[in-house]
Amino acid sequence: MMDNNERQSSLNNTLCGRLLVEELVRCGVMDFVIAPGSRSTPIVEAIVRHPVATLHVVVDERSAAFFALGYGRRQRTPAVMVTTSGSAIGHALPAIMEADQSDVPMIVISADRPVELRHSGANQTYEQVGIFSGRVRWQLDLPCPTQYTVFEPLLMSIGQAVANSAHGPVHLNMQFRKPLGPVDIDDLAALCLSVDQGVFDRPAMARWLDTQEPFCRWYPSARAALLRGNTDVSEVLALAQRGMLLIGGLDDDEGRAKAHELAMTLGWPVWADITSGLRGTLDGAHLGLLDAALSGSDGLWSETPDVVLRVGGTIVSERVQRWASTASRAMVAVTPRGRRHDPFHGVTHQVATSLTDFGTILSSRQLNTHLSSGWTRLCERLRGHGLDVKASIVEHGGTDSRVALRLFEELPSEVAIWVASSMPIRLLDTFGFEPRVARDLTASRGVSGIDGMFAQAVGWAQARQLPVVLLLGDLAALHDLGSLSLLKLPGPPVVAVVINNGGGGIFSMLPIREHSQDFEAAFAAAHPHSLASSGALVDLPCFSCQTDQEVFDQTYESLQQGQSALIEIRTDRQDDSDKYVQMLQRAAVLGATLKS
Repeated sequence: MMDNNERQSSLNNTLCGRLLVEELVRCGVMDFVIAPGSRSTPIVEAIVRHPVATLHVVVDERSAAFFALGYGRRQRTPAVMVTTSGSAIGHALPAIMEADQSDVPMIVISADRPVELRHSGANQTYEQVGIFSGRVRWQLDLPCPTQYTVFEPLLMSIGQAVANSAHGPVHLNMQFRKPLGPVDIDDLAALCLSVDQGVFDRPAMARWLDTQEPFCRWYPSARAALLRGNTDVSEVLALAQRGMLLIGGLDDDEGRAKAHELAMTLGWPVWADITSGLRGTLDGAHLGLLDAALSGSDGLWSETPDVVLRVGGTIVSERVQRWASTASRAMVAVTPRGRRHDPFHGVTHQVATSLTDFGTILSSRQLNTHLSSGWTRLCERLRGHGLDVKASIVEHGGTDSRVALRLFEELPSEVAIWVASSMPIRLLDTFGFEPRVARDLTASRGVSGIDGMFAQAVGWAQARQLPVVLLLGDLAALHDLGSLSLLKLPGPPVVAVVINNGGGGIFSMLPIREHSQDFEAAFAAAHPHSLASSGALVDLPCFSCQTDQEVFDQTYESLQQGQSALIEIRTDRQDDSDKYVQMLQRAAVLGATLKS
């Protein structure tokens, strides 16, 4: 007789195996090749139970891998080879080498012991992660399922594995903790509910359990996505009643032009990331206050879209991304090479193509959308509230907010802005939503580090051959003081504006601020340093300012003179943080009052 913990483990493992096999079958993968083993029990049990899956049992793993290789070479769709833990997975290497060189579709799934047994001397345990590195198109190590496991990432990863296997092998390593199961619950929805009572409250999982569709459809090109009958993405977009266009970061003029054209064609409300370069160009369609309006206690505005079209790169606002992922019908993502920008696993249609190709084919479909009047009115009212909040920032905002917004909104249009990670990019993304001119703005949002800011800004300016303002905090400036001399290079001026609040302002927004006696030293990294004199080390003009007006005037003068410079303004970190939170609270209250 199992105790509660053991039964829970069996439930978790059984559900993980069933979800895996069900989603593989929905993605068109029907054939599974196994060699007998214990740790792979949850996967094999799910294959045996599935009414459509075809099981091929082979005595040894080497033969099983070559069987899958031969299948994929002929069918041009992958078969799945399943192995137990330990040396078993090593026998797949020769077949994977051939699949790699010959671009043969193939999926290898290795069961594994839990992470706590690695490097412990435990029986039949080896470092299986990355064992095929350099020979597979994609690989992922999945943790042991628990009662806290969220299903959506698993289902999305399976679809991603199938998509990446189109032209070569992929490897999924799946950990399982004993007891391995199974449990005798045949109905998949009932099994999900036994682990997670709230599964039907999440739109993506409710959709998946109510249909036989894949969790996410993956399209290798715009043509495949837009010219495919009943699963045509353009049909999904045409049926939208509460549509929204989400535009991530865009680095080139062609992409920005296509995204703007798409926005005008659809006529939907738009959220354009601060790095899209499109704020100030969208003719009143931009939902500027949205990020701040979503900052309320429940984290969600009262209304959600039914269809979201997401284009471009990364998006700064976590709140906007989370909200968009709750779209009730569909979320279509268009990214070159199929790179995912979907941290909340809400995408239902992933299209691997350029924005140019997608926009060109979509426009040929003569898409007609009819948004509900309630949704349109709601978005218009949200935009109106945004103007009120913006006026409040000018009058009551922190010094850091006023500096950032003045530079963003009032400098000449030919001046581009490089924004450092941490607070500067968040200030502009949240409140810089209606500039008077379109502005080229960029930031390092790949891994969002605060290092290398001076060097990157200079490199960007040299490539643009136009003036650049670098907006950064004091810690980011201290990180890259070794690159300060680069501002002296011949070429367009780079004016670095340092908002110095004596530490890391963003940490004041985190719960640790209220729970650590050593917050100032250990988290805020508080310091007494002034950056204004550091430019003297490389004979760079430096200025210390007291107000946002002084910062703007000195920045403008330096640019007019064609002269690089370092400008510092000292601010009160606590005061800036408190006023930022107050502005968010005001926006959240206004957003909560809106009803369709």
